[in-house]
Amino acid sequence: ENVRYLLYRLSLAIPSLRRSHALRIGAADPPISQTGEAFEQLVGPWLEQPISGHYRVSALVSGAGQQVLPPEQVKKLHADIATALLAERKLTLDEFAGIIAHALSGEAEAQIAMASKAFLTAPKEIKEVLAGRLSWVTRAGVEPGTHLPFSNKTTRQFFRLLQWEIAGIAAPGDLASLARNMEADFSPGSGQLVETLPRILYLAKLLLQTQYSIPPDKIVAHMLEFWRLTRSAAKADPKLNIGANIAPMYPSVKRSHLADLFVAILLPRVRTVSNLRALISSLDAAVDDDRKTLLDGFTTDDGELRFLFNGPWISVKKGDHEGYEDCADALAEALSAGRRWRHHPWMRAAARARSAVLDEMLDRRQDAERVVIETGKEIGSSLNLDEQLAIIAFNHAEYDKALAIWQRVLPRWTGTRLFATRSRFIAPAMRPSRRQTSAGGIQRLSFLMTPSRGLKSSLCDPGW
Repeated sequence: ENVRYLLYRLSLAIPSLRRSHALRIGAADPPISQTGEAFEQLVGPWLEQPISGHYRVSALVSGAGQQVLPPEQVKKLHADIATALLAERKLTLDEFAGIIAHALSGEAEAQIAMASKAFLTAPKEIKEVLAGRLSWVTRAGVEPGTHLPFSNKTTRQFFRLLQWEIAGIAAPGDLASLARNMEADFSPGSGQLVETLPRILYLAKLLLQTQYSIPPDKIVAHMLEFWRLTRSAAKADPKLNIGANIAPMYPSVKRSHLADLFVAILLPRVRTVSNLRALISSLDAAVDDDRKTLLDGFTTDDGELRFLFNGPWISVKKGDHEGYEDCADALAEALSAGRRWRHHPWMRAAARARSAVLDEMLDRRQDAERVVIETGKEIGSSLNLDEQLAIIAFNHAEYDKALAIWQRVLPRWTGTRLFATRSRFIAPAMRPSRRQTSAGGIQRLSFLMTPSRGLKSSLCDPGW
């Protein structure tokens, strides 16, 4: 009897088991007497050894316990198997995957919470390997008509975060459906710290997963909620300093953690003209202080803001005249929005991008120069705007005019390798003694600055 009952229990196990696992499963309530002896009798006839030290039930009786034991007992045994696997200090990949599977089948809340926490705190390389074995997990409790078998909200939150990280690594196509289900498990709640902190973690995970598409209006809303919740949490517990240990993207740029985070989250997701318009609209709808908090991260019209405004341009198919007209209109809207917000770097960057589209894609040179000059007169020019006038001149073969502007601009421009490279190529053509014989310099300069490269090439340059 003891041998048969132990076999029924072990037949439910998904991964191969160690002897210590089998003994713990046999000792689970109600315990099987003389489990060790029963185990030894099973080895050989009913337990195979796929590798040394690990045992697997013969295919002839695999799952036999599912057929002969009552459903409630089967569910309890799944939880017992998860507990037995978790008891080891070191786990194989199959054993960890087995813990998740058995804890789900056994509705074992403590075990699933422990396994989820172990995954979430594991090194990146371990997560990547585990995720490959656990890609099926992302669909648990997500399909229509299904739910997670856990009544405890904290357990559900741990498991949802586990699913989210696995999906980001191994099943990005499941992120959207998973996000819709996660919102309910991380609802704002009463505002107490015990509910605020999981919500903060959820928002951070959602925003930082760049493979998950979030419309700009949601980014703005989530970022502002994240900001308010982190401030609230800091007031409730001054020891909490969320984000303080995160290294800034650019140590030399002085800005808040929130502004740094907003820039990092926003740039990869504003890739179309409609994205840009949605961003403008959502920022317009924000109250002044909230908008200022978000835009404080953009301190210069070069670099990140250029990337932001160039993205929609790149999305337009080559030769799509109407698409470029629409892009130029959207950039005009961005320029007007910056004027309303009194954000000068935003205005200058929008003006430069609009000028480039007008000149390089729509052959409207006068309009291209006008938007740069008028913006400079309104709020003051910048090296970035001055250089756009040089590019326009060069695009129209006015090399002396272009070189005169670069000669004034480049010595004062520091920061990126792109402009250092340009300076190196331009330098020979700038020497007065070579002004008439600088064909080599002009050709090399042309490679960097021809209309077909323009701002689009800048985004691909490793030093941009």
